[in-house]
Amino acid sequence: MHTGLDSDFAIQGISFDSKNVSDDYLFICKGAAFKAEYLKEAIANGASAYISENKYEDIDPSIPALIVSDIRRAMTLVALWFYDNPSEKLDVIAFTATKGKTTATHMTKQTLDSWVGNAGLISTIEMFDGRETEESFNTTPESPDLQRWLKRMVDNDVNKCVLEVSSQGLRYGRVDGTHLKVASFMNIARDHISPIEHKDFEDYFTAKLMIFEQAEIGIVNLDMDSNYVERVLDASRKHCKTTLTYSLQDDSADFYGYDLKKNDKYTTFRLKSSYADTSDELFEISMHGRFNVSNALAVIASCLVVGEPLDLIKEGLRDARVDGRMEVFTSKDNNIIAIVDYAHNKLSYESLFSAMKEDYPEHAKNIRVIFGSVGEKAFERREELGTVAGRCAKFSYISADYPGKEPFEKIASEIAHFVELQGGDYKIIEDRNVAIEEAISTAEGPTIVMALGFGRLKWQKYADGYVPRESDVECVERCLAEYDKKHS
Repeated sequence: MHTGLDSDFAIQGISFDSKNVSDDYLFICKGAAFKAEYLKEAIANGASAYISENKYEDIDPSIPALIVSDIRRAMTLVALWFYDNPSEKLDVIAFTATKGKTTATHMTKQTLDSWVGNAGLISTIEMFDGRETEESFNTTPESPDLQRWLKRMVDNDVNKCVLEVSSQGLRYGRVDGTHLKVASFMNIARDHISPIEHKDFEDYFTAKLMIFEQAEIGIVNLDMDSNYVERVLDASRKHCKTTLTYSLQDDSADFYGYDLKKNDKYTTFRLKSSYADTSDELFEISMHGRFNVSNALAVIASCLVVGEPLDLIKEGLRDARVDGRMEVFTSKDNNIIAIVDYAHNKLSYESLFSAMKEDYPEHAKNIRVIFGSVGEKAFERREELGTVAGRCAKFSYISADYPGKEPFEKIASEIAHFVELQGGDYKIIEDRNVAIEEAISTAEGPTIVMALGFGRLKWQKYADGYVPRESDVECVERCLAEYDKKHS
């Protein structure tokens, strides 16, 4: 691929990370904290040209420079050009929500697998191109990384991709130019409000609605907050060729779920849908909680509109499991029910505590929760999570989440204040694993231990970078084994 500049080289790659540059790369100078040293490092590593909003006078003038007015827009256009618009060659099924998008994304991938064999995946947890899996560090990657992964899927003969879309991914144009076959808007609530995310809820909501601007089919949950549902429907109808709805409350929805029941292994429900030409189709999912049935409706609708047969959807959905989402572990004496989940905001906390009280009423009288909140952003979570935990849990262990450059002690004290306001008991233990160990080892009588926010993640973000750790799942399994040995 040629630059169109007076140069005799072909671009072999693009990157905005100076450490991830090789010979004849086009380097993208982006970021509020960008320094000329990054460009110099990229050139030393092989970059033959660069794109920037500024001309760097101390850079060798023989290095071609493309000066642009909007580096993010330019980065997106370059990525689409270099990777040849890969989303035009596969069906991209996207989800956005305040709560549940990771679960729905993974459920959809596994459901599609029962039909197409290997569906692609880009999510908070991991990315899969049909052959290889890599851990994720952003919910929605920057556009060069996103387009590169989509191109890898095309090259691997993958024809379906499931994409988790964050408000930041939409606000900063990471998915611009990506054709979405389906876009599901699952719910909306206050979150991600901070100087480095969204200045207020309106900014957050407006960013979320942008998902429909490049979608062919919009899918909307009618059960979300009634203050917002009409605005979501309007946005979908404005931009999408087709808008479909789902609900557990409104039987006029295109996909209506009803008659929810729970047994030891599955949650069952029935589906009424004119789109699927059924009024009494029985479905099973392996995850408990009404909110997971709602997630399943979004999955069913998304898979049906891209052509998956209903019987294969039922089969795939029944066996779908999401690592780190509502994973349940039980001590041998059934005294301890341990829950590991990625829940990290008010809406997900409220849904999870409600499910615990419904599914484990005796154990739910004694809930011990291990949680924290991110540093430097989403400041409202500290009040919201502390309030929910203080009200619903018998005891809270306030531990490190992703402190980043903000002192953990400051974050923890702010959370603790709101736990106290609800009359809740708590203890501050920075090390999550130590907190989990104490919560399990000192449990007496029927107890639920909830480790929230991390699931199977094996790292935490501090000022100096990413720090490896034992995942919550691994820690819970180890602590329950020690508990079982002690109580055998």
